[in-house]
Amino acid sequence: ARIGEKFVVNGAVLTLGEDGIEVQNHEMVLMGRDVMLPEDANTPSKRIYYWLMLMYLDAPGQENYRLRLLDDMNDLLNATTLTDVARSLGLIHQFVQREDFPKAMASARALMGFEAELLELAPKGAA
Repeated sequence: ARIGEKFVVNGAVLTLGEDGIEVQNHEMVLMGRDVMLPEDANTPSKRIYYWLMLMYLDAPGQENYRLRLLDDMNDLLNATTLTDVARSLGLIHQFVQREDFPKAMASARALMGFEAELLELAPKGAA
């Protein structure tokens, strides 16, 4: 392969650049940092991200993942009084309705960051 050469992987058009591979279209592409393993989905917001990722990657299984996503989103909504969390969940739901999974996943990543800050601030021993 030569620099500037284009190639296609599962519908994604990629170009070999000097600094690596560039994605030329918006097909399903996840970088390693965006992939979550099941065992890493160990907090409410991480489970939400995980279901979104699976919905994005596995269209045939999407309805099953959607039901699990909605269950986890409802559980989190019922467990919090934080307006920012409720707003984030509403935004994620809107993106899912439009099947814009990359934006839904980006919103879930932001929620994961917020959750991590809250857990860090929580008194030790608090659940």
